[in-house]
Amino acid sequence: QVGNSAASPVQTRDVENPARQRWQGSAQVIFNFPDTQLVTTFGPAIPAGKVFVIEYMTAHGALPSGQKLRFILFNDAGFTTVQHYFAPTFAGTDVTVDNLIMSEQVRFYAVAMPMINVTRFPDNSGSGFVNFSLSGYLVDQ
Repeated sequence: QVGNSAASPVQTRDVENPARQRWQGSAQVIFNFPDTQLVTTFGPAIPAGKVFVIEYMTAHGALPSGQKLRFILFNDAGFTTVQHYFAPTFAGTDVTVDNLIMSEQVRFYAVAMPMINVTRFPDNSGSGFVNFSLSGYLVDQ
């Protein structure tokens, strides 16, 4: 039993914090007619012996007005690859280009940088892009 008062607290520390190293990755897809679905890998690669703890995922897409997007993040946690689904939100139109935004707080563990599958619909006319970012930290494997 610890009997310290508020004036004399017990000192504690998070033993994992010294092992954490800030890390982030990015990816971009560029749609041109007739592209409807593109896949790319985030970079840079995760250093050997490390696990990327992904805490935040964000994306900005710009496509011809009326087009929608769906994202599937393929993540390998070391024992299996799973799929996570995301749908961005319409954020406004710049003349003829719709802006779609997604920002999600997550907690994924990755031993290899994830891949992202991006699908646009209902049509594939024109060109556009989607920029992605992942943020978190590295810990020892």
